[in-house]
Amino acid sequence: MRPSLSRWCCHNGLFFLDIYLPPNYPNLPPQVHYHSHDNCLNPNLYANGVVCLSWINIWSGTKAEKWTNGSNILQLLMSIQSLVLNSSPFFNEPIYKLWKDNKLSTWIKSSNHYNEDAFILSCKNMKKVINHPSQNFGEFVVEHFRQRVAPLIAAIDGYHQGLVSVDQLGMTSASSSCHALRISSKFKSNLKRIRGHLESAFASRSIPVPSKPRALSRVSSKPRAPSKDKSEKKYK
Repeated sequence: MRPSLSRWCCHNGLFFLDIYLPPNYPNLPPQVHYHSHDNCLNPNLYANGVVCLSWINIWSGTKAEKWTNGSNILQLLMSIQSLVLNSSPFFNEPIYKLWKDNKLSTWIKSSNHYNEDAFILSCKNMKKVINHPSQNFGEFVVEHFRQRVAPLIAAIDGYHQGLVSVDQLGMTSASSSCHALRISSKFKSNLKRIRGHLESAFASRSIPVPSKPRALSRVSSKPRAPSKDKSEKKYK
């Protein structure tokens, strides 16, 4: 499954789901297991592979949100794409859901931090998917990332340079702001690290990676000795 929204913080990733249809389907909903790679990057996608949705009777909900014998797999997948893989997964948590439309900086900041962590975890999952694709999906995985490596790396570089926030990719032009966004040193460090890991993973599958912008390609070196002022030298 591919996220349907470019604004989602885990864009360009792949999500593998195992769906089991019980003998009395569709009277009972299917069982769904998410390949999490031991990461929890969304309140509805547990690290143990559980997909938490009222649609498949894993969570409480209204009658309209529950599975019926008239439901189908397409509706299930569309629910995951629209309700789970959204631009503000922080508010998928029931205790925070009521604050989704609140404009207080506290909630906005919490949501942004969640998106940053989720993006890094998603990139880690991408690395694992590339290195160890699910059986019979090797060629599909390689082709998927071959087509999306450029926007993925551009997103990492854009976030690192503070050109756009994670939840606004594709919605805000980098040139529309005169000042770089303020990002945490932790997120910046994680972006630089995960870029290197993805580069290695892509290289192992012969997927070319765009070159780093100058800000990311600098390496630490010994500080240069201060040069003498030319004017000072002239009048000695």
